[in-house]
Amino acid sequence: MKTQTGLEWASKYCDSEFLLKADDDVFVNPYNLLDYLGKPDTPKTKRYTGKCRRPGLRPFRGEKYGVSLEDYNRTTYPAFCNRPTYLLLSDLVHKLVEMFDVNKKPFKLEDVSIGMLVEKMGDIKAVENPLFRYSGQCKFAPDATSQHRVSVQCMEELFNLAVKGRVEYELSQLRRVKTVGRKNTLNITST
Repeated sequence: MKTQTGLEWASKYCDSEFLLKADDDVFVNPYNLLDYLGKPDTPKTKRYTGKCRRPGLRPFRGEKYGVSLEDYNRTTYPAFCNRPTYLLLSDLVHKLVEMFDVNKKPFKLEDVSIGMLVEKMGDIKAVENPLFRYSGQCKFAPDATSQHRVSVQCMEELFNLAVKGRVEYELSQLRRVKTVGRKNTLNITST
């Protein structure tokens, strides 16, 4: 219900290109996320990505994440991106909201539920993305977009490292531009 309500709210009130769903124990590196989204080869529509499970995972029938045969009578789940964090582009968010059935009890596992709806769409797939990580350690991964199972204190440390890394990168780019500009000036005056 929480994810469904969040997607409905975002669809109605947010004018955005994407929606990142993240649990409260996920560190999101905003710089890497925006760099990934800004790449020319990153799809701008029909994108559902994260740390994904291929189709064929068998449902647990007991325990915390178990579902009954009554709730889910298939023997395997469709492909889906795991719940800690996944990315949906806005066109997909709107389509998902249109598919929600308010008269039907939502499926117990929200990540699988989103995967089932995406499967119904037919032309969209859950795409594995190595930038989404599960670490459980407070160790900065400079190329990761998200890291799961981190404490609030760890998130602060990882964010500070992300900011430091971005500042160093931007400064190196400025130095490079300045050096290239200086070489071009020398070449122009020496000819």
